[in-house]
Amino acid sequence: MSTQLGASASGDPVEGHTLRATDYSLGDLRLHTIVLGSLVIDQVGDAIGALLNADRDLAAEVLRREVRINELSAWIDHQVFECIALRQLVAVDLRLARSITRIVVDLERAGDEAKKLARIAERVDAVEHAGPVNTVAARLRHMADLVVSMLRAALRGLDEANLHVAAGVAQQDADVDSEFAAALRLLLTRAIEGRSSGSAVIDTVFAAKALERIGDHAKNIAEQVRYYLEGGARVAATAPSEVL
Repeated sequence: MSTQLGASASGDPVEGHTLRATDYSLGDLRLHTIVLGSLVIDQVGDAIGALLNADRDLAAEVLRREVRINELSAWIDHQVFECIALRQLVAVDLRLARSITRIVVDLERAGDEAKKLARIAERVDAVEHAGPVNTVAARLRHMADLVVSMLRAALRGLDEANLHVAAGVAQQDADVDSEFAAALRLLLTRAIEGRSSGSAVIDTVFAAKALERIGDHAKNIAEQVRYYLEGGARVAATAPSEVL
């Protein structure tokens, strides 16, 4: 027996319309979350570029664009709240809505770390900061490449509903941690030898730590994708340790 166009399996056309509206709303929210992630990835890439190249103009541009991330994050959060409040979400739809709220938090915090990198880049000058930054430039560049790759993989997992893509993020996080530890050893050696001012070394440590935290946020996003697709205990987005 054919069903009337627009009707649900129960024969209620209103229910069918509600289901389609819910699918559209969640699809739109997921798309905007991917857009937000793309903005954050651009921020991270430009911020590390500004730091390694002592490009204050690029650093200033990163700081100017920060408001776009904050505005889009707030808009998505509001739309998710309305979707949950006005629609009877169940099962995977409810998990997706909850995951989006958590993912947006982690993306916004990753954007905050990019902002920290840009502010450090604004303080870099040839006399004080170039030495420590150059000492760990290769480490910082590798860390930046890793965390950008992690963010892309986690967001691709969300976009394609692909658990396999997101699953590799945890291994890359271990690589970021290894690079961070190596950078700290190099900077500690430079500080002990007295080849740079304390403030220059500390700023460079903070820059490496910002990248390490971005990796943590990418790992959180991948965990939210897993929760959305598999269910189980939901991993809440939490700020990484504030040590350093």
